[in-house]
Amino acid sequence: VLSPKETESFCRHACSDNNFYHASALMLSLVSGMRIGNVISLTRSMISDDLSSIMLPMTKSGRSQRIYISEPAKRILSKCLDVAFNHWVFPSMIHEGEHIGAPRACMERIQQLMKEDGSWAGYFTIHDLRRTYASTMLAATNDIRLAQQSLGHSSVSVTERYAYHQNIHLAQASQKTVDAMLPNFTFD
Repeated sequence: VLSPKETESFCRHACSDNNFYHASALMLSLVSGMRIGNVISLTRSMISDDLSSIMLPMTKSGRSQRIYISEPAKRILSKCLDVAFNHWVFPSMIHEGEHIGAPRACMERIQQLMKEDGSWAGYFTIHDLRRTYASTMLAATNDIRLAQQSLGHSSVSVTERYAYHQNIHLAQASQKTVDAMLPNFTFD
């Protein structure tokens, strides 16, 4: 899971990448929590006219799912739709009539730039963008059912696997716990 600083660096480098469709697909995965396979296979007909939601006809669970999206996701979609030249939101520039493949090379370029600027020392996968979205949603809302619905998980136990917390959140939770246990006690 990326920290806020790492996420910002990721976004900065993705926005400057020379492969617009691949970088935009990665960004949409990050800001929507969608699996990359669902992102790259989006068609115009799946997106509501006002860009407020996406209707996925088939997800990993075998069910359809409506994804409600944020303003940044709407901006990404709008830019992609403005330049898309067929029914795919992320059309392939290589294979006529198809959508892009998984943007692995773009991800590697972004990771390399993050390493060079000192904002990331390790390795993360494309799916970690979804994990980052899920963990951030859980931290921001404290509502695991909301995260479950947003991610399209069949059960809360699946969503719980995405509940990674940043060290600052763990420290704050520790302090809140002690404050609740001993509201009037001071350690001298």
